[in-house]
Formats: sequence, C-alpha cells, structure tokens
Amino acid sequence: MGNNGSKGMIHKSSYPDVSIPKKDIASFCFDAWENHLDKELGVYGTRRVTYREVKTDAVKFACALSENYGVKKGDVVAMYAPNSVEWIVAFYGILAAGGVVTTINPAYTPAEVTHQFHDSDPKIAIVSHACESKILEVKHNIPSVKHVLVICSDKEEDINSEHVKFDAVVQQSRDDFKGPKIGHMELAVLPYSSGTTGVSKGVMLTHYNLVANCVQNVAALGKEFTDPNGSLVAVLPFFHIYGMQIFLLNALFTGCKISIMPKFDPMEFLRILGEEKVTIAFVVPPIINFLAKHPAVDKFVDKFKGSLKCVLSGAAPLGKELGEAVSIRLGCTIKQGYGMTE
Repeated sequence: MGNNGSKGMIHKSSYPDVSIPKKDIASFCFDAWENHLDKELGVYGTRRVTYREVKTDAVKFACALSENYGVKKGDVVAMYAPNSVEWIVAFYGILAAGGVVTTINPAYTPAEVTHQFHDSDPKIAIVSHACESKILEVKHNIPSVKHVLVICSDKEEDINSEHVKFDAVVQQSRDDFKGPKIGHMELAVLPYSSGTTGVSKGVMLTHYNLVANCVQNVAALGKEFTDPNGSLVAVLPFFHIYGMQIFLLNALFTGCKISIMPKFDPMEFLRILGEEKVTIAFVVPPIINFLAKHPAVDKFVDKFKGSLKCVLSGAAPLGKELGEAVSIRLGCTIKQGYGMTE
C-alpha cells in the first residue's frame, strides 16, 4: 500500500517470459557443450583448449574432490587466483561434485582473506602460486581449510611441502565420475559483495539463480551474444560476479571462445581484440576510458574494427559522452548493463 492508501502498481518487463530449466548449472552447461565438444573454448597465452578438454578435466577434478578429498554436497571450496584455464576447470569440477564455490579477490590482504575464510568456512583452498604465500601467512587462523591445491603456471615451480599441485590432482584422477544428484535450489556459488557498509558479505546464489541468469541474458543481449562463433576477451576477473556470469557461464553455454587474461594489460588487450577477432567486449568504465582516449588504440583499431560488433560496459555508470566517443572511434555499438551480485 502506498502512503495514500492506494495499492502499488505491478511493473512487468517488456521482455517475454523465458523458460528456466530446473537443472544444476554444471549439467546445464555440460549438456550444451555436447554440441561443440571439439570447438575451441579458450585461449590463454600460447595455450588453446577445447570444450572437450575442459569438460574432461572438470569431471576428473570433481572425482578427485569427492573420492580423494571427501567433498560432499554443500561443502565450500575457495578459489583464490587470477583468471586461468585451471580456474574454469576447478569451477566446474567443484560444482559437478556438489560443492559450493566461494571466490576471493587475489589482491586481498591477509586480513581480508582471513575474514572471508572465517565467514565461508571452506574445506579446500585452490590458490595461484602467487597467492600461496598469503595462504601460508594466515593458514594457522583458518582451521576449516584441510587442503591447499596450488595452480602453477610453470610445472617446475616449487610449492610448500604440505600443499599439492592442482594439475597433479586432475591428471591422477578418473574421467568416468558420476556426481551426486544436485537439486536446482541448492547453493552453487558464494561470491562476496562489498554491500553498502562494513566488511564484504557472502551472497548465496543457487544453481537455479545461475541457470536463470544465463537464460535471461541470452534472451536479452541479442544475436551478438548468442552467436556460437562469437569471440570474447575475458579481461574481467572470474572471482567477480560480472566476470563469472558472463565468461564462465553465459559465454560457454552459448559456445563462444574466450581469450583469458589474468589481469588487464592495455597492449595485450588490444592485440587480442585484433588477433582473436573479438566480436563483443564486456568491460568496465576505466577500460572504456582507455579505448576512448589512449593514442595506442589508433595503432590497433583497424585490426578489430570489422569484427568487433559491440562493447558492453558494467559494474559502474558509464557517461553518455564517453560511450559515444568510443562508439565513434571503434565503429561499434555501445551498451550498458546493470546488475548486483545479489
């Protein structure tokens, strides 16, 4: 009821209703991948992987989590690493095993890491080699973590004797694992949001939440995004809900190729736009500002001007003038999205 006693109005979307499958997110995406298993899924430096390779390794990791590390439905596993192919394998492996993924910003201080571990209570931490030292610093304060698996970019990298290399865990496992039956309303991911006050807070998202957002985005974003021959540059961090939903879920569900960047490097970003024929770029306003104003863009723009159809900005407001400047300079459509982790 409003202040004047009248009933509130019901607002409906102008988009038509979509059918949302009642499936767990791993099965939902894996089933879609069956149509293009031998297609290229990701590019990471000089490495190229197919959907089949990532699915096989994800199933093997799910098997290892369940049979070797005792992960059961609802157990939390923490991801504390920058973007990589292994991040994708671990993400889908955790979900296929019935676990819950909580994601941690690699730039967090030891105090911030400790807070999230205490709040989310993970059994296992999957960390990059660069983040391993921070885990060692706080490990005595996070008793819930029984195992630490380390993602190494170089097979020769040394790790702490109490930890295990992620690749070894995957390669020594089986690829015929049949995971538990996972209800669509069960918890899937536990990302953290700054909210409006105080420390970051865990946001509980179910498998149904993720499947629904996939279906909604595919319906709303149009042909640029639903093109199975699409190419995206995964410059946004997977630990953030924006990067997670767009690159790990929506893009892979539709069969796109993603070029994975562990962090934003301006010249590498421009190179990828051209060499990988990126069709749609999901970015944030600071990258829009770079594309609008940096002189280096002129050296690359002719290499991607024909293939880049759309740039979509999110995570913060984008001013009209800045958006128009990029549209003119790059010769593509500019869109702006809004969403909350919640």
